Amino acid sequence: MAAALLLLLLGPACGLRETGVFEAASALSGLVAGGSGNASRAWRDAELPVLLWWSEQLFPHFPGRSERIDCGAGASCLVTRSKRALAHRRTAALIFYGTDFRAYEAPLPRAPHHTWALFHEESPMNNYLLSQAAAIRLFNYTATFRRHSHYPLALQWLPAAAYLRAPPALPLATKNRLRRLGLAPVLYLQSHCQVASDRDRYVRLLMEHLQ
Repeated sequence: MAAALLLLLLGPACGLRETGVFEAASALSGLVAGGSGNASRAWRDAELPVLLWWSEQLFPHFPGRSERIDCGAGASCLVTRSKRALAHRRTAALIFYGTDFRAYEAPLPRAPHHTWALFHEESPMNNYLLSQAAAIRLFNYTATFRRHSHYPLALQWLPAAAYLRAPPALPLATKNRLRRLGLAPVLYLQSHCQVASDRDRYVRLLMEHLQ
């Protein structure tokens, strides 16, 4: 899913490529990354845009602190978790992991050419700040559990779309028989209670309308 977010970012980021060779004393001069499938290959690229994972505890690329990503169709970038890259002219986007995002740690003032992206696949209770409109509007692109995200993650763990289209486990005749025995036609599961959305009260009200 992080790769899909990179694809969203590469569109605007690729427009920031430069043709000059960056200076030896630049913020990126010490970054050496392994290419996909070849961890031992060292390289430096003076043209690729840079994507900075600001939440460095989550860096889904390996090995080391930097990696080159080739997404096909000529779209490539350098991804790093080294905060030294923040001031570099080729750094085009910053990626934040929702659970670890703290407003007081945000790199402010924000550069006008920086794109901010949010990757938030965990419970909204982990960082309820990101459930507020004022906070979510800070990001140009989002990949979260919400269906209105640029790249929704709600169904990311489904094995395939066919999983949702598969025939029901019980035939309708069996369901009707169980219903006559007084069993509920709906099973509701949740991971934990007392969440900020107050969904427990909603479910209790919904139960009054189920027959």
